[in-house]
Amino acid sequence: MLVLLIDENLVSKTRVNVQSTAPFFHTYFYFNFALELYCMISEHIFRMGSIRGAYGTDLNEEIFEQFGNVFAQMVKNNVLVAYDVRKSSPSLTDAFVRGARSAGATVVSIGLAPQCCAVFYAQKHEYNLAYITASHIAGDWNGIKFFHKNGTTYKDKDMALLKKAMKGKMLTTGKGHFTRVDTKKVIREYVDEIAAKVKFHKAKTKVLIDCGNGVNGLVAKQLFEKAGFHTDVIFAEPDGSFPNRHPDPKEDPLNELKKRISGYDIGIAYDADGDRAIFLTKRGIRVSIEQEAGIILSALPKGPVVANVECTNIMNDIAKKQKRELYWVKVGQVYMEEKLLEKKAVLGIESSYHIFLPAMTKFADAVAASLFVAGVVEKTGKSLDDFVGETPVYPTRAKKFLCPDRKKFNVIEKIKQDFRKKYRELNELDGVKILLENGSVLIRASQTEPAIRITVEGKTMKDVDKLEKEFAEVLEKEINRKFK
Repeated sequence: MLVLLIDENLVSKTRVNVQSTAPFFHTYFYFNFALELYCMISEHIFRMGSIRGAYGTDLNEEIFEQFGNVFAQMVKNNVLVAYDVRKSSPSLTDAFVRGARSAGATVVSIGLAPQCCAVFYAQKHEYNLAYITASHIAGDWNGIKFFHKNGTTYKDKDMALLKKAMKGKMLTTGKGHFTRVDTKKVIREYVDEIAAKVKFHKAKTKVLIDCGNGVNGLVAKQLFEKAGFHTDVIFAEPDGSFPNRHPDPKEDPLNELKKRISGYDIGIAYDADGDRAIFLTKRGIRVSIEQEAGIILSALPKGPVVANVECTNIMNDIAKKQKRELYWVKVGQVYMEEKLLEKKAVLGIESSYHIFLPAMTKFADAVAASLFVAGVVEKTGKSLDDFVGETPVYPTRAKKFLCPDRKKFNVIEKIKQDFRKKYRELNELDGVKILLENGSVLIRASQTEPAIRITVEGKTMKDVDKLEKEFAEVLEKEINRKFK
């Protein structure tokens, strides 16, 4: 039988004695009440491959219970759940599980766990995964990343179906099963399999890892030590208030890591849910994502490489030097996964520091990729500074401008229309990228935040300053303009 899962307290405030009404009115009332609740769900929480919003404003336990129910109906199979360190994650996960069980699903939970371990376990045991996280965003946000049984993220069509179901589908009631799998067991399985791919008896390379109080504090040291590396970790204790630095290492100066790095060969900083990695050399220099790609590719067999449009044009030089085909894609894991599979590429990189390395795992895994980089350093005897010196960096700067979700795509479309009349060389693969003699400018709407980003690349830092000033003024003017 189909019924609607509605908060009893809400119903009690309606002054309608539901129990005494006729069956027809009973169904009619609940159906319309449910539709009213559905309409309260914000449009902008539906992102590419995920749900994301501010806890208590956009998202709450009632909404997560609905998501759990609808997700379980969609996948028609066993559901795996796990969550990151945010303080709202446990209660939201419990709500999601209740909803999934009420759809009759068998739900398996691994609790607080690194995203890499959760996706690994789901893929290995063929579970559909709902990972409760807001990734690198501040701790007052949360959300859900959805993964298919093969480890790939949800595509636009999948999210459209989920959204449609949330907006108009009656929820089911049933009694599914619940199983708890020991998180330590899941982590051990991951560590054993990944460490075996980069194994040294006693590596000379010393590694310092900044986990930023995110979930990778549960796995990083185990993995690197299992592979034979002397490893120390800072900010290893999971803490959803992120007391020591920003949950996105790209947005943080990483002062503590820089202060201690001189005694080590490699520094690594992860984001909150552990799927992004930034490297520091012994001298405290940040390694760009393009330089990371150069290091990894130096140890891979011949094959294509994929980069998203936010990566700099240095990727053209790297691909040419290594005689590899280079393919550009829109920003988003879905597009990266599709192109990697289509071209049978050996590496995929995103400017956000997501790394797809099929030789290690079949999904984006910054932890496995960072172990691979440490292995390259150990095997070659070269330092990260040596590698960085081999790959020049074009001066770049990225800046984020806040813009409401309901408005940001209109802003981008208006800018495209204006630029088509003004510039000859445009790339409209994702947002709009203007190719100029002294550099390039990419303006695109974020898929995960209410923001628009400008990424400027120049031949000199003076070019970067000039281009940023010019195009930031254009963007700010459009953001402040009223749209009908």
